[in-house]
Amino acid sequence: LLRRRSGPRPRPAAVRLMVGVMIGRQCEMGGAVQLVFVKYKTHGINIYRKREGDSDWVLLGRATMSPFLDNRPLPQIGKAELRRYRAVYVYKDQQVGQFSNEVAISCAS
Repeated sequence: LLRRRSGPRPRPAAVRLMVGVMIGRQCEMGGAVQLVFVKYKTHGINIYRKREGDSDWVLLGRATMSPFLDNRPLPQIGKAELRRYRAVYVYKDQQVGQFSNEVAISCAS
């Protein structure tokens, strides 16, 4: 006899984070970055960002729908900035699984 597992369907261990529409690894005017993801059967993902000069990752927020738009302005107009992003699944208000791959994007105004 084969038994069917009860509970939610298994999900990948880590979020696969992709940069939407930014094939050349650039962001839109003014520093807006679009991040595309699939949340599967989870309640969303927590997205973290690390800017140049930051010592640790900063939680940007929870995304429940893709894409997620980081529209925070560049710290200095006219100066390029390297931003790094990573994410982790959220289920019942708890982070679950492993962090995603790191995505690096160069932004300039």
